Amino acid sequence: MEGAESNEVYERILDKKREGHENAVEEVKKKIFRFSEIGDDKMVELKERVKRSEGEVKVFVHPFYLEYPLKEPRKMQEGFQYTSGILKSREYKIDGIKKSLIDLLRRDKKDTPPVFLFEEEIYTVQMIEILAEEIGENMRNEVMLVQTNFGNGYVGSNENEPKIHERFSDLGAKAFQISGMALSMEFSQDYVHYGQCVSHAIRYLREFAPIQLSGLTYPYDRLDDKKHGGDIPQDPLSNK
Repeated sequence: MEGAESNEVYERILDKKREGHENAVEEVKKKIFRFSEIGDDKMVELKERVKRSEGEVKVFVHPFYLEYPLKEPRKMQEGFQYTSGILKSREYKIDGIKKSLIDLLRRDKKDTPPVFLFEEEIYTVQMIEILAEEIGENMRNEVMLVQTNFGNGYVGSNENEPKIHERFSDLGAKAFQISGMALSMEFSQDYVHYGQCVSHAIRYLREFAPIQLSGLTYPYDRLDDKKHGGDIPQDPLSNK
C-alpha cells in the first residue's frame, strides 16, 4: 500500500473512532441530570425509585478524582494522618470505586437505587468523557449530578444550593450510601475526626438522612471507622 493511500485509510479509521466517541458522549449526556434543574415529573420519578429501594440512595463523591489533570495520589497526603504506606496499599480501591459506579450505570434504572454523583463543575466535561470511554452507549441508568465547590466536596456556597437543599429534603431518602474520594480519618480517644471531600458531602447529606459508608471510600473506609468506634452521623467532622 502506497504511503498516501495508507495515510488515507488511517485517517478514515481515526474519523470513525472520533465519530463513535462523539456518539458515546451524546448518549451519556442524555443520562445525566443536574439535580438542581430537574422538573417536577423527574422528581416524582426519583421519589418512586427511592421508595422501591426502601429509602437507599447511592452517592459517589469525586469518583474520577485522580484521572483529572494535575491530580496525583501524593497530593492527597496533605492533611492526612495515616500509617506509613496506607495510600499506596489501598490504591486498588481507586479502580474499585470506578468499577462500582460503571456497574451501576450498566443496569436499568428501575433495578437500582437512584445514583448521585458529586462533582466539581470544572471537571464535568472530563467526567462525561470518562463515562463515554468506559460505558458509552451501554449506559442504561441515570445520574443525578450535584455540583460541589472547587477543590472540595461542599455544596454550601453553590448558587443552586437552595434548590438542591429543597430537593434533598423532599427526596424521602432513609440512607445515603457513600463511595468516592478522598476520606481521611484522624483518631483520638474520644472520637474519629473526618476530613477531605467525602466528609464534606457527609456534612451536607446527614441533615437529610443517615449516612452509610461503603467499603469503597479512599483511602479510609467503614472498617477503619468501626475499628476506632466512629459513628459518622454524630461525631465531629473536620472542616478541611
